[in-house]
Amino acid sequence: MAKENIYISWHYTTHGTAFLQHQLAAFWRGELQLSEKPLYKEGLCQLELSEAFSANRQPGFLFDKVYYLCAEQAVLDRLSLRRLSYRKNMYEVDKAVEETQMQEVWREVIAQNLSSWVDEMTYVKEHYPDRLEDFEGQIWRDMQHYPIDSQLAWFRRKSPAAPYYHARFEAVHFSQEELPNLRDEQSILTVLQGFFKTLLARHGAEANYIINVSLGSNETQVAWFVLAEAGLLPPNCRFIKVYDVKTKGADPRFKNFQIQEIPSRLISSLSANLYEHDNLQSPLRRLADLKMKTYIEQGFAILILGERGTGKSRMISRLERENRKVLAINCASFDDDNKAESEFFGHSKGAYTGADQAKKGLFEEARGGILFFDEVHHLSKRVQGKLMKALQTDENNNYRFRPMGSSQEQQSQFTAVFASNKSIEELRELLLADFFDRISQLLIELPPLRESRDEIEKDWETVWTQLRFAPSYPCPKSPELFQWLKKQPLWGNFRDLQKIAIYYKAFLDLPQEAQQLEGVDSPLAFAQKEFKAYHGHFPKQTKLPQAFQELFDLELIASETEEKTYKILEKRYKKALISWVEENFPAQPVWEILDMSESNYYKMKKES
Repeated sequence: MAKENIYISWHYTTHGTAFLQHQLAAFWRGELQLSEKPLYKEGLCQLELSEAFSANRQPGFLFDKVYYLCAEQAVLDRLSLRRLSYRKNMYEVDKAVEETQMQEVWREVIAQNLSSWVDEMTYVKEHYPDRLEDFEGQIWRDMQHYPIDSQLAWFRRKSPAAPYYHARFEAVHFSQEELPNLRDEQSILTVLQGFFKTLLARHGAEANYIINVSLGSNETQVAWFVLAEAGLLPPNCRFIKVYDVKTKGADPRFKNFQIQEIPSRLISSLSANLYEHDNLQSPLRRLADLKMKTYIEQGFAILILGERGTGKSRMISRLERENRKVLAINCASFDDDNKAESEFFGHSKGAYTGADQAKKGLFEEARGGILFFDEVHHLSKRVQGKLMKALQTDENNNYRFRPMGSSQEQQSQFTAVFASNKSIEELRELLLADFFDRISQLLIELPPLRESRDEIEKDWETVWTQLRFAPSYPCPKSPELFQWLKKQPLWGNFRDLQKIAIYYKAFLDLPQEAQQLEGVDSPLAFAQKEFKAYHGHFPKQTKLPQAFQELFDLELIASETEEKTYKILEKRYKKALISWVEENFPAQPVWEILDMSESNYYKMKKES
């Protein structure tokens, strides 16, 4: 059985039911699709969408249910009386009213101060019967200025969406006793908790819930995020914000608008990234941050390199927080090449078995924004070949591509950003030479934590805060802890710090008997023990220093000397070991890492 799709929004004084219809029309026309990708569409024209449901076309996407949350009119009027004052000059600023010469009709209608659009239509029918059709077609243009009950009646009876949504639409009224003030967060939280309890009983936790959090008062928006952070919303909730853009549309009175999905746990999402590159003292981290700020404005392909856990994806998240349009794809998620090609370029209807309708690809959807290819080294050679041609820009800096099954070439302009945890040398081996050249026009390297050990204390405190432990678990800052952390290679970087913090806190939660059975007497000892057992090993994918690669090159050994082979091996081993320690532990004395005296270390170094 297919999951139900539920749409939820508040009524607000500046955006009425006509604007709700435009939002639903964007889904109806296929401008947005409920796929796994984040919802995003800009440049939505209200004039076009006002006619979408009336157009002669096959039925499009419909939500199974739309819930429209409403406070009492008296409560809404306390927020704003703009609807009363703005109506007076509506006929003077509306382009369509002027073009149809309806100014006099609207001037008289507004002067009557009638209670609803129904009464206004009755007045027009009596006094201007030949203009009734024009008046009815323009009512939506003034919809936000009608009382809430009148707006709801129009949506159910006269809106173009009415034939499709009449049985799917439900206004949820909160009484003045339940919700006396839309500035009172506690009252809003209380009614929303009750509302979702009813919702779960009707539709279950498996339904898909799309919640427009941008309409309503500022306090209703806060309430949505509080509920999400507290885990009180159904698991399949997705938050969107819907807002006018500053540029005007085809009609000066109706600006184009944008729909964008945002994290439901926005507070956690933002706090998780606070440490990422802000106010960093490490020269290498600061350099990476400054490079990204500069490169992202230049339009060339950017390649971000760094070990796992160094913050490559978080660097992209920062761009999203700057209100940039970002589409991300994990290149490791493709299980076949056709899926990858369709995902990037889209496909026409019938392009392959199962392609029942045309689909836009990421190249088209990323237009005007940033397309992020994470783990790019996972792409097959066949897909690299397909992308290689598309990633060559023309004289206007456009990428050109052809959807699967289509004979028409399309173009799009965006910034391509790629990321990999492989080294430059490894990428040159894994990727086609021309493809590598295309994606590495600009290069940013994120340093591992072991190259900025002087910041380990700040990194540790940030990670501990990010994990949001209860206040009763203050961040540990003992000299023994920091001394140990500075000696760890931390191959998982920030992820390893998180694991250590989790082990440290977990020991504090263990009952005393379990602590004794573990055989350790402190949270630090427990964290050291668990981390060493499960995470402290040298990662297989990490490339060994050149000296280690030459260690067992017997032909090289034989050509260099007549000495006995085991002496050559011993000498090479010591040289490789010293090289490896110096490279990976630059802030620590090598003899401490090798657990030997300083004099013995220099003796070994001399021998090697």
